[in-house]
Amino acid sequence: MTYAKTHKKRRNVESGFTLIELLIGIAIIGLILAVAGPRAYNMWQQAKKNRMERDLKAIKGGIDLFNMQMGRKPETKTELFKKPRDPKAAYKWMEGGYLKGKKWPRDPWGNPYVYKKERDGENPFTLYSKGPTGKGRISIWMLEEIE
Repeated sequence: MTYAKTHKKRRNVESGFTLIELLIGIAIIGLILAVAGPRAYNMWQQAKKNRMERDLKAIKGGIDLFNMQMGRKPETKTELFKKPRDPKAAYKWMEGGYLKGKKWPRDPWGNPYVYKKERDGENPFTLYSKGPTGKGRISIWMLEEIE
């Protein structure tokens, strides 16, 4: 047998995957994604809900600390970050503010958390996330009732 014939036979044997093998591989990958995809999505959504709960509790903690030191609830959310101009209030105010960072936090879905001081009612303030739709209302008080 000549070198050319031997070389040609080897090249045909090492040609690669067949179409059937590729289709089977793609089908297996598709099945794995079909099973694991929804589960991974649900875990991702649960992680966002957990982060929202931690954020709301941290903000409430900052509001409570502000209340203990200043003797009142903040009128607006910016009071948790900005030092008061009044010297007596500035003396009581905690250096660095009552929340981490320099900006009001956003929930995991990109919406700012909502804070409003209440004049009356059963809760001294309103603090909530608008949730994944941006139109909902998941309150810190709802979370505390669940626990």
